[in-house]
Amino acid sequence: MNKCVVSSPDLLKTLNLIKHCMCYLFSIG
Repeated sequence: MNKCVVSSPDLLKTLNLIKHCMCYLFSIG
């Protein structure tokens, strides 16, 4: 399950996904 996939051109949704991915990467890193 890749939550970093952006399937919408919505900027806010994209930024939210990026923030989520960063938090995920730092939590496992």
